[in-house]
Amino acid sequence: MSAFKIILFIFRLLVIALTMLLLGMPYLSPESAGALYFLSFIALPLMALNLLMAVLSRKVWRWVFVALCIISLPLYGKYIPSWQKQGEANDNGTFSLVSFNADNFLYDYDIMQQATAYICRLSPDIICLQERPHPSEMSWDRIRSQFTDYPYVVLNSRDDNVLNLALLSRHPLSNLQEHYFEDTLNKYITVDVNVDGKKLRIFNVHLQTTGIQVTDSNLRAREVVPPMYRDDLGDEKSAYEERKEHVMDILQACKKNTTYRNVQAHEILEEIDR
Repeated sequence: MSAFKIILFIFRLLVIALTMLLLGMPYLSPESAGALYFLSFIALPLMALNLLMAVLSRKVWRWVFVALCIISLPLYGKYIPSWQKQGEANDNGTFSLVSFNADNFLYDYDIMQQATAYICRLSPDIICLQERPHPSEMSWDRIRSQFTDYPYVVLNSRDDNVLNLALLSRHPLSNLQEHYFEDTLNKYITVDVNVDGKKLRIFNVHLQTTGIQVTDSNLRAREVVPPMYRDDLGDEKSAYEERKEHVMDILQACKKNTTYRNVQAHEILEEIDR
């Protein structure tokens, strides 16, 4: 067997193994799935590789990759974004909801007014806000005053410094429940909304993110590090070691925070199934 065939054989096995791991992730524990977070980043390239191998391979290998493509379709469909024409005012009798991560409106009242005006133009029945600013940073009354058509409002009662929630509705609300995750400030609230005699349960959720600030990472990556320097402890390091430590810190943060996110999502799934 030639070296090329050996490499191709190993490559095929690697693609199959990674695809099977990706397919199996929903059945793993949240902690185990968190350790395999990197697979989510390569889902679309894996899909392309499976399609390519199905086209280029022959005999048994072709059918192996065709089968993988078919089995993977429900999973890959979740990674492909969908676009639809932006809706106008809700006047066709349907129920609509807007979910918006406010990012504290960047602590800027002008930005807050622009964002809330845009949301109001969409005219949803329900507005779910995540990361509403703490009242000590921005007045909730001023934010609330932008939503004049939404008489029903619920907030999480424990005002943390960050990651607070709000839900505004045109329809009556009841049965508010607050859920606070362990180890992080993330949380979610559930509330029942009465729409023309029908009761719907709404979840307003803020899960753990990667925890990596892109701007901070970019600034650190652009820092001019001498070929050799001494750190705060006086140890001599190279620029390469500094970059390596930075990359490892990012990978560890991704793993830890993805595990948190998986555990939180699993808790919400259990709440939905109750």
